[in-house]
Amino acid sequence: MLIALCIVLFILSLLTYPLHFHIEGELDVFVNGGHIKLYFFGVRIFRAKLLLEQDEDINSVYLQSYKSQKILTKIHLTADVKDKNSILSIMTGSVLSNLNVTDFFLSCEIGRKSDAIFTAVGLTMMRMAYCAFMSFVKSWQKIRTQETFVPLYDKNIFFVEFLGIFTFNLADIIYGVVLQFAKRFVRFEPIIYTRQARNIIKRRKKLIQNAKRKLQKSVSAKN
Repeated sequence: MLIALCIVLFILSLLTYPLHFHIEGELDVFVNGGHIKLYFFGVRIFRAKLLLEQDEDINSVYLQSYKSQKILTKIHLTADVKDKNSILSIMTGSVLSNLNVTDFFLSCEIGRKSDAIFTAVGLTMMRMAYCAFMSFVKSWQKIRTQETFVPLYDKNIFFVEFLGIFTFNLADIIYGVVLQFAKRFVRFEPIIYTRQARNIIKRRKKLIQNAKRKLQKSVSAKN
């Protein structure tokens, strides 16, 4: 009995213990190639190629396996919540939303030969996109960031390198996975709509009551 209790306590402590990971990657837009690697306590547990493609006027990043050359997943670089493959939908999903991002570092080099306008505009747009993305992340994450944006006027380059450190525990991931599967089979929309409808009805009742009171006050004042 005591051994079983110790095993249960060990499993529960393991579920709540924060696991540390770090992810690093790089992408060269002109070469259209890069890689992404995932490490667990310094040991690489995953790696894949990064490919940048344009699919139906939507810029997408594909993760391709090194061995089988199969496309593992694709990420649309948009903020469309209705698109399940958009980067915003993926980050706000039930699983990834439970990740605790602690640090993020970015290095970006942009340049084109004999085209200073492209270099300056491209670097400014990249900086604006990064700041907008980080402001969204910082709205629900306590994260330390460090970034460098370097203009290069003597060669054609669009190179991005990043490093992120994050933690999570198995209990939050299990909860997120269960919630994600539950959303597929259970409809939450009628509950949300009924709550919204009830709130609207309550507001209308209050407006009607206030209107009646004002009308009664005006009638009594005239009398």
